[in-house]
Order: sequence, then C-alpha cells, then structure tokens
Amino acid sequence: MKNLKDYYAEHAGKGSDKWDLYLSSYDQVLADLRSKPVSMLEIGVQNGGSLEIWSKYFKNAHSLVGCDIDQRCERLSYSDERISLVIGDINNKETLEQVLKISTEFDLIIDDGSHASGDIVKSFARLFSRVKEDGVYIVEDLHCSYWAHYQGGVFYPESSINFFKMMVDVVNHQHWGNGYSRTKVVENFCSAYGCEISEEDLSNIHSIEFFNSICVIKKKNSDKNVLGTRLISGSVFDVCEPAQINSFSRIVQASEFGNKWAFVQKTAQEHDEEKRLLEGEKNKFSEENERLSAALNKLSAEAESMSSYILKLEKDVKHFEVLDNEKSIHLEQMAATLSWRITKPLRAMRRVFRNTFGR
Repeated sequence: MKNLKDYYAEHAGKGSDKWDLYLSSYDQVLADLRSKPVSMLEIGVQNGGSLEIWSKYFKNAHSLVGCDIDQRCERLSYSDERISLVIGDINNKETLEQVLKISTEFDLIIDDGSHASGDIVKSFARLFSRVKEDGVYIVEDLHCSYWAHYQGGVFYPESSINFFKMMVDVVNHQHWGNGYSRTKVVENFCSAYGCEISEEDLSNIHSIEFFNSICVIKKKNSDKNVLGTRLISGSVFDVCEPAQINSFSRIVQASEFGNKWAFVQKTAQEHDEEKRLLEGEKNKFSEENERLSAALNKLSAEAESMSSYILKLEKDVKHFEVLDNEKSIHLEQMAATLSWRITKPLRAMRRVFRNTFGR
C-alpha cells in the first residue's frame, strides 16, 4: 500500500506542500481511517493540491471539504464529485453553515489555515464537537505559535501550543482533586479570543499527541477516557500481598484542596496588570511624598525662621533686662545721693539740739 509520501511524490495536479515529517506522521496517525468512507474537512487549501492527494489516499472517502478565506481559491475546480470547496472564514457563522450543509460531522479535520493562535483556538472550540466518535482533529504548523506575528512566543500564555498543552491536563481531569471543571484551564484562552468550548466537548478528548509542529487530538466518548478498573493477573506476589491489591477496583480521587499548586496561579497578564496597578500606586505615593516633603520643608523653613526670631527676642529681652537693672542701680544711687543732700540740714539741727539740751 502506498504511503502519503508516495502520493505526494507522484502527484502531478494542483500544487501542495507539506513538511516531510507531516507525511510520515500522518501514515501512523490515520492508519485506522484509510479504508473507511471518511468525511474530511481541510481548513486552508491554498493551491488545492492537497484535496486531490487526500482523494487518492482515502480511496473510499465519502466527502472531502476544503475551506479557504482566500477569494482566489474560487478559481479551483475538481472533477472528483467528493471534493467540495467553501470560500470564507471558517470562524464566520455563515461560512460554517455552508460547510455543514455538505457534511454535519467529520472523521478528520485538519487545520492548515491562518496559523494565528486566536484562529486556531476558535476553530477548535467551534469544530471539535463536529468530529465523530474515534475521529481525529489535527493542527498543522504550530511552529508559528512561537512567533509574535501569529500571536505567539515561547512564554506567550495564550499561544495555540499552550492551549493544546492544557488539553493534556484535560485528559487527566479525573486526577485533579480540586473541584475544577475541565473548562477552567481554557478560561483565559476563551476570554482572550472570544470563544467557548463546553465541558462535554472537553470530556470527549481521548488523547493528545505532539509531533514537531503538529498536534493530533483523538476523540472518544467520555466513558472511554477514564482509567476504568484495575486488572490484576498472576498468582505469585512475593513483594506485595494480594490483599493489598483489589482487582477491578477504581482509582480513588485524591483531595488536593490543601495543595496550593492544585489551583489556578496568576497568569503573566495578571502579573503584568498587578505590576501596572502597583506602579500606579507607587507613582501616586511618590507624588504625595513629594508634596508632603515640600510642605515639611516649608514648615521647617518657617520653624527655623521662627527660632531665629525667638532667639532675637530672647536677646532683646536680656538686653532690656540689663538696661533695666542698670537703670535701677542708677536710680538707687541717685536716690541715695539726693536723700543725703536733703537730710543734711536735719542732721545739723540734730547736732545743735543735742548740744543745747544735752541730749
């Protein structure tokens, strides 16, 4: 049986390009679908050659739908009646309605569209519910999620690659032990890009697989996505007593309410916002501090001026005290001298009186 790379190598029709790793990975990922009457949706067809190749790869395909926002794709035409083409943005309601008129559900969806993180997240949120049981959803060219032009970066919190990393946690939701629903881990993405994905859709994610620049999401009903029962075989238990192991038991969900790391930590955006608010408060306090410092300096200057004035007054008081003291002494001296002069006749009369009367 030919592999996908063989079909690309011999293809002579409309143009198409894929990275080598994609082709070898798809042979592995899509092996179970090759012989089935699949319905496929490819977002982003460009020159249209991939749809022709898929029509050969999936010989029993029921419908192969391409969707592209580029109006120039209207030039494309196909002789294979299984191939349909819709022109428009897949995240536009009217465009999606046109796609769903052709097929309401798909065994395979491949997103090779704009590669912008917002578009990828919105498309997955809108379309994963349209993937059939045991179907596959593939996102290509995720290397773009590391580039700013595509709403990305290694540490950009709402990049498309980070969104699908969160899906790994969704698969393991059974063990969180924090009471959160699955939708908790995608809240920031849905808020950033204005979309919504249901708890039910997330519960139907069976597995997440990453290749270089590709993410493969497989879908099964939620009851097939839990650990199930524990199966034990054998009869020799030299290390652990069989009584300690219960066959057909189910895993006990741990309680992680005391674990701070079981709960949402602040995102980089929240940290940035908090930093911005703190900077604002800091600037406000700095301005208030400057105002108070200026007022304090003014009061200090006034106090210093008042101190100088008080010192001057104290000096003046001492000066006046000295003058007053000198004045008192002078007056006493004057008084003493005048009194002596005034009483001189009296003293003379007293001497005469004594001499006359012998007393």
